[in-house]
Amino acid sequence: MNFDDWLSTATLSRASAEVLQRPDLLSLWDDLARRWERAERVAAASERGIEDADPMAELEVEASALLAEIEASRTVFHVRGILPADVEAIEAAHPVPTQPRFTGKLPSVQQNATEAQSKAFLGMWESYRLQQERWESEHADELAEHRARTLEALRFRGAERVARATVKVEQGGSEIASSLTVEQVLALADRIGEPQLLLILAAIDKASTAEPEVDTSFLSKRSGSDRG
Repeated sequence: MNFDDWLSTATLSRASAEVLQRPDLLSLWDDLARRWERAERVAAASERGIEDADPMAELEVEASALLAEIEASRTVFHVRGILPADVEAIEAAHPVPTQPRFTGKLPSVQQNATEAQSKAFLGMWESYRLQQERWESEHADELAEHRARTLEALRFRGAERVARATVKVEQGGSEIASSLTVEQVLALADRIGEPQLLLILAAIDKASTAEPEVDTSFLSKRSGSDRG
């Protein structure tokens, strides 16, 4: 094998993140946990005969079914590292607008200023501050529009970052997507929420910046428990 052969099979680093398709089920799990605790307290405070029904049995069946539904909603996003060329293309496609700025001259104070010079500086500083406040008031709509356009550009940059990086989406061991569009990522964020989208972005950052290594710590934990 020569270097060209080696290079032909080299790949970018990848990472993965797991999200829930149905995080709404967690509220049902929280409710079940509270009912479970109450049922345990009631069971502990009462005497039950051998032939009496187990008050926890129905809850155990409900917990098993709900947990299976939650587990079935677990979805894995496999992502690649982002290249500098990707960053350049993303920034070019979604530019952040130039921020309007107050152009008043900032007053300066002289070194070893006399008392009179210091008082004059304080007066100029107060005048500068009032001019800036007046400018911001007069340009409030323009500044608000800039903030909105900036947030929208950053939103699209994040979505395109996820779209470019995603190489596979799996659920239940089956591939459900090999790529995503920016529009799909935006819809994804609205459906599953920002905290879960941040998990995917963190995986992209890991693939883009972390040194590739194999974490075997979970194997040692298993071996340790077997020895114990």
